Amino acid sequence: MQKIIYIIIALLLAAAPGWCKMERIRLKNVEVTGGLWSELQALNRDISIPHQYDMLRDSRRLEAMSGLWNGKETLTPEEKETAKKTGQPHIFWDSDVAKWIEAAAYVLAKEPNLVFEQQIDEIVEGIEKLQRPDGYINSYFIFIEPENRWRNLRWRHELYCAGHLMEAAAAYYEATGKDRLLRCICRYADYIDSVFGPEDGKMRGYPGHEEIELALVRLYEVTGNSRYLRLADHFLSVRGTRPHYWDYEAEADAEFNKAYVNTPLNTYHYAQAHLPVREQREALGHAVRAGYLYCGMTDVGRINGDSELLTASREIWKDVTEKKQYITGGVGSDPSTEGYSEKPYFLPNERAYCEACASIAFIFWTQRLLQAEPRAEYADRIERTLYNALMAAMSQDGAKYFYVNPLETSGSHHRSGWFGCSCCPPNIARLYANIGEYIYSADGGKKQNIYIHQYIASKADVGENTVRQETDYPFDSRVKIEIAGPDAVVSIRIPSWCSKPRVTVNGRETKVKKAAGGYMPIEHSGRTEILVELPMEIIYNTAPKQVEENRGKLCLSCGPFVYCLEETDNGCLDDLVIKKGGAVKTDRALFDRYPVIRAAGIDCTDPAEPAECRLTFVPYCVWDNREPGAMKVWIPEKHQPLVSLDGKTKAADYLQVRRKGAWTVNPEWVTSVVPGSCLVFDMEGDVFRVEYLGYDDAGIFQVEADGKVVETIDEYAPKRHTPMSREISGLGDGRHRIRLIVSDDKNPASGGKYVNFVRAVCR
Repeated sequence: MQKIIYIIIALLLAAAPGWCKMERIRLKNVEVTGGLWSELQALNRDISIPHQYDMLRDSRRLEAMSGLWNGKETLTPEEKETAKKTGQPHIFWDSDVAKWIEAAAYVLAKEPNLVFEQQIDEIVEGIEKLQRPDGYINSYFIFIEPENRWRNLRWRHELYCAGHLMEAAAAYYEATGKDRLLRCICRYADYIDSVFGPEDGKMRGYPGHEEIELALVRLYEVTGNSRYLRLADHFLSVRGTRPHYWDYEAEADAEFNKAYVNTPLNTYHYAQAHLPVREQREALGHAVRAGYLYCGMTDVGRINGDSELLTASREIWKDVTEKKQYITGGVGSDPSTEGYSEKPYFLPNERAYCEACASIAFIFWTQRLLQAEPRAEYADRIERTLYNALMAAMSQDGAKYFYVNPLETSGSHHRSGWFGCSCCPPNIARLYANIGEYIYSADGGKKQNIYIHQYIASKADVGENTVRQETDYPFDSRVKIEIAGPDAVVSIRIPSWCSKPRVTVNGRETKVKKAAGGYMPIEHSGRTEILVELPMEIIYNTAPKQVEENRGKLCLSCGPFVYCLEETDNGCLDDLVIKKGGAVKTDRALFDRYPVIRAAGIDCTDPAEPAECRLTFVPYCVWDNREPGAMKVWIPEKHQPLVSLDGKTKAADYLQVRRKGAWTVNPEWVTSVVPGSCLVFDMEGDVFRVEYLGYDDAGIFQVEADGKVVETIDEYAPKRHTPMSREISGLGDGRHRIRLIVSDDKNPASGGKYVNFVRAVCR
């Protein structure tokens, strides 16, 4: 019996999480030397960051940070009211400027750039002028509502903006050694610490939009000032506790909170405050807020050795990756909350939100888990998200962006040069510029273990060792790694998608054997050369059976890339199905780089006479860079007839069609549909009526019959959820294919308006 107990204890210890403190190899010690990421960083430096600066200037964000608005330090009541109505300045403008500073700083960390440095110094001068004597910095509240400072932490983004300023200050100091911005922001952080905390006389509140938690840790790492780490821990520890602080503050700012009453946003789980963070085990609510919170939890947990925080973070990550993440790496499937659904496996394709910032937050979070627990599955997910959800969010010319990243669209969803809510462009820029920090890490053991997480052509100084990678990955499956220096273990990642890897060490082929955590350890002494071959076979992926929308569908991937169909290569996608097997790479490459796949399919435009065809697949990351058109990631294996008004065929769950007074499909209204969504059905006759629930700030969609736009509905409702309708006539006799397309031509704040959509009624 005693022996059995010892065995059980040993097994439990073996299964216990191996939390550790990995050394992050900082940007100054890593140089990207070639390949795709060198090209992307050059594009980011030469096009994206300068373009974003122009947008910040033209939208008056830089003016707001200058210490003057309309040339004044103090505005009249009339000017303040105008600002509130126009949203200029806005409550989160400061964060856009801060992220731009951070992106430009990462460029400066690797090479001189007098233009960027001068631009940042001018912004810093303005921030110094803007800063109040007590240290407070926020352009909106200084100019527009100085009397409402800290009155609404749930919705007003003060601490969120402060966090991004902290990250910017740390990055600029590390890049240049200039401490002017750092000193300014430390004054602000010290002031925040004097206002918030567990001590008597301090506020017990915490931010609605997380960010300051991870930023305070960043400030702690740069300055060594432990008060910032303690404050980060405090913000985490009070979140979600009862009595709820937000209930108290709602009474003090009731007028502002009216906008959120009776909306999906007015819940505690929307902002991850439904439980204390150490008790949370599933991802809920706004995906960007959530990702930033989980970053802070992982950071504080790793530094403080807080296993409760780390365990919570890891369990939430498992919830995301097992039940709530798209095959592209995108997260946040629910448009109504821009976030994680309460329903596991709710992963609609056309209605996917998948905000670019959410993908970035997921990468930030996963990289932090990787520093606390070196497991290859973390690096695998980072790779999948980098090469698909993230790269798709920026155009090939570096000047346009997706805010929302669906996995299917009818052809009306396109990138924009800027947004009213412009969080995504500078977020993309700062990650691209800092990609060097995602390649390597090392532990602090007696014999150093050097981890190679991402295969990117690069050179790194890791302690006393120098590591080089020569590769054109992900376009070439071969990676040459050279290590020079004292004895160490080099742990290389074998991607989960690779079934037949080959590894050669100093000219001798070595059996591929993964250790705990999924990395392959290789002993190094003096000088070691490792050749890694990762054959990139075409994989026909199926979704988990719980994902209802993707039952009977396949998705192609090859290496780290997920593939999609585009209308420009294949014509109308509505009636195309895929045949499993026989897919091949072609000699054709998009933009001289991205491999194209051809696969067998069937064209069922005429269901009575289906025709064999060849389908052309392109990497998802480069879609919508040519002629506009429809796109699909998941392709059906069998023909799925479109909705028919005779009620005999089954419709998608969000399209409702009625004939002779009876709804033939789901009678419930669907919630918000993202821009680019398209509802398609076939009908007989000359006339039908579109019914929809309008918004007071939206209601924009097009009606297309037989490939031609016959009506554009651009009618704002008097208030939200107002029933509205429009009769469409003059179609002519016979059968017609109808598309109802949510338009994003207005280019509003988040990249597109929403409309509660839609019922079609045939007379």
